[in-house]
Amino acid sequence: NIRESGQETNLENLKGDLFESLMYKVLNKIFSGSQIIHGYTHNFKDNGKKYSLEYDYLISTSNENIVIEVKGYKGSTFIKLGEFNKETQKPEKNTVKWFLAHTFPKIKEHLKNDVLNKKVKLAYITTAKFDEDAKAKLEEKNNSNEKSEIIDTYYDGKKLIDFLLKNDLKKEAD
Repeated sequence: NIRESGQETNLENLKGDLFESLMYKVLNKIFSGSQIIHGYTHNFKDNGKKYSLEYDYLISTSNENIVIEVKGYKGSTFIKLGEFNKETQKPEKNTVKWFLAHTFPKIKEHLKNDVLNKKVKLAYITTAKFDEDAKAKLEEKNNSNEKSEIIDTYYDGKKLIDFLLKNDLKKEAD
C-alpha cells in the first residue's frame, strides 16, 4: 500500500528520522552531562556563494567536539566509500567520502576557533554495513587523532549492537 500510494520515499525518510531519534537517547547516555545538539546547521561561504550544511549530531564534551553522522538503513545495505566527481569538484553524496572529505572538514575548520581549543572528532554510525573500501578508510580514521576518547569513528549494524549491549542499552539494541 505504501508503494502504491507513492509514499515509499517518505517511509525511508521516516526510518532515518526514527533512527536519529533513537540515537539521541543512546548518545545522551554515553555522553551524559555533555551538550548534544541534534540537527546542527551551519552557514558557510565558498567562492562568494552561501550555503548551509546540516550535521546529525554535534556533541561538546569538556575537551572535544564530536561530529556524528547517522544513517538508519536496512541491515543488508552497503554504504560505499564513494568517488570524487571531477565535474562538481565534490565527492558523491550519501557516501563515507562525502562525510570525510566534504562536510566534516568544513565543520572542523569552523570549530577549530573554539575558545576552549577543543579537538574536533568524528563518528559515522549506521544500522547498515560499510563496503570494504569505506570500512578501511574509517578504520584508518579510528587510528588517527580524529577518534574520540569515548567512541570509535564508526559503527556498522553489528558493531553498533555490540556497543549498545556493552553499555546496558538492551532495549535500543533490540
